Amino acid sequence: MARPGMVDDPGASSPQVRPFLGGYFHPDWPLASGRWEDVADDFVAESTRSSVAQTADELRSLLAEGFSDEETEAVLEGLGCNVDPAAFQLGAGAWLEALRTRITRA
Repeated sequence: MARPGMVDDPGASSPQVRPFLGGYFHPDWPLASGRWEDVADDFVAESTRSSVAQTADELRSLLAEGFSDEETEAVLEGLGCNVDPAAFQLGAGAWLEALRTRITRA
C-alpha cells in the first residue's frame, strides 16, 4: 500500500494491528492500567503466539514506512489507538518501536 493510503486507511494492510491497538489501547486503558507496558504484556498473555508474531511483523512493516512522528500519530489514530506517546517522553515512532520490541520479547 502506498504511503498516503497507509496514513488514510492503516487498517487495510494491518489486520492484526488494528484490533491490538484499538482494542487494548481503547480510551479507558489508563484506568485499567497506567502503564502501556502492562497493556502490551496483557496482549501477549491473552493471544496466540502466531497472532503476536503477525502483529509484531505488521508493526515492523508500519515502522519501515519511515513515517514522521506526525504521520505515525495519524496512523495510530486511524487504527483506533488512544495513546499519547509524548506522555511517555517518546515520539510516536519511538513508542511504536518500543511496543513492537515489548511484544516480540515477551
